[in-house]
Amino acid sequence: MAMHDEYFVVEYDLPTATRYKFYRQLNRYLENRGMARPSTKSVIITNDADLAYWIYMKAVDVGGKARLYRARLLREWIDDRDSRPATRVAANQSILEVIA
Repeated sequence: MAMHDEYFVVEYDLPTATRYKFYRQLNRYLENRGMARPSTKSVIITNDADLAYWIYMKAVDVGGKARLYRARLLREWIDDRDSRPATRVAANQSILEVIA
């Protein structure tokens, strides 16, 4: 049985002058939704599409550069008795699609 997990990856680079403004707005956005800040790095991985699009748009709005990806991890059930490395690699494949 195959499982499909979909996540969004946002990578961004912010100008120093607007970085504080961006993080202040991000913290407010997350607090209003009862969410914790996912990372302090310039890459955020989330399964929340609204959050991913918001971060992407806000990073661009403050003059930064941003990329948005949809990532799907395709996993198949693996029999623990099957120790062939090639089987394990084939069963965990990532698909990364550029959205914006």
